[in-house]
Amino acid sequence: MTETGYPTLAKRIAGLPDSEGFVFRRFDRLTARNLLYLEGKLAYLEHKLNEADRRAQEGDSEPLRSIRS
Repeated sequence: MTETGYPTLAKRIAGLPDSEGFVFRRFDRLTARNLLYLEGKLAYLEHKLNEADRRAQEGDSEPLRSIRS
């Protein structure tokens, strides 16, 4: 069975000397948007973790004690 499509193209690009065929679009706007989204998620998780730490110091329930340790 003969390979066609992406497998053939990938093999041809990878076989070029000095990776000359590695010319890909950078997707700058998409990359920046994705990084902003991920940064927002991390900021939210950091906020939730800080809240949990604060409650753990104030409270004395078993789940909160486990956060402290």
